Amino acid sequence: MLMISLHDPPQLAGPTPTGPAPPVDTKAEKCDPKVCRLPDCYCGGKEIPGGFLPGETPQIVLLTFDDSVNDLNKELYKELFENGRLNPNGCPIVSTMYVSHEWTDYAQVQNLYAEGHEMASHSIQHSFGEKFSTKRWAKEISGQREILSAYGGVKMEDVRGMRAPFLAIGGNKMYRMLWEQNFTYDSSMPVYENTPPSWPYTLDYSLFHDCMIPPCPTNSYPGLWQVPMVMWQDLNNGRCSMADACTTPSTAEDVYKMLIKNFERHYTTNR
Repeated sequence: MLMISLHDPPQLAGPTPTGPAPPVDTKAEKCDPKVCRLPDCYCGGKEIPGGFLPGETPQIVLLTFDDSVNDLNKELYKELFENGRLNPNGCPIVSTMYVSHEWTDYAQVQNLYAEGHEMASHSIQHSFGEKFSTKRWAKEISGQREILSAYGGVKMEDVRGMRAPFLAIGGNKMYRMLWEQNFTYDSSMPVYENTPPSWPYTLDYSLFHDCMIPPCPTNSYPGLWQVPMVMWQDLNNGRCSMADACTTPSTAEDVYKMLIKNFERHYTTNR
């Protein structure tokens, strides 16, 4: 029997803005880029933040993995991350792992965290959460943060993000929880408008894109970032929120073509 002691949710614990921000959990208004200014607020969309040209902007590639960490994926991680692949600055490439509790080997979590991988919360029970209360979301997401800390040796303050199981987000109740529990970001919302792709944005104001998997947030959560899941395109021009949901290429060459196709959609436009 696993007993987890959850802290009481902090009151008004969200990010502290350095500029004007709308009241938390009130109806979100349309974003005004003259008011919503970096580093605390960004309206989102296709424009490169800061007004940089594409050639002046580094290409950021996010490698993310969902669900449990165990022997089923151990060899894959070794192949990807222990073969000398480096970033341009000479540092090893790393990933973000959205870890769910069931079937996770926390000794492996500890090793991956020590190697520099980011650990994020993917819930305890891995259930559909569209109808969860704010309290239930806290038990699932903040509770998994505590488990990662207790059994995986991950510092609580390093678990800054989440992804909802099945991308089944919980609307205002889920995002209120993230703001109260002082998370930095969520990465659960697919964005259909992807040519050119969307940059991350904050939830100070209303969404600039369509809600693909409701319920999406309709209230304001100042300083809370959304890292949108820019939809993939497969070789038949079908769209999918994750690579494994696309039509599976039949050959290694076609897998490579699909990866390059999606990379170039970023690299040759707004990065």
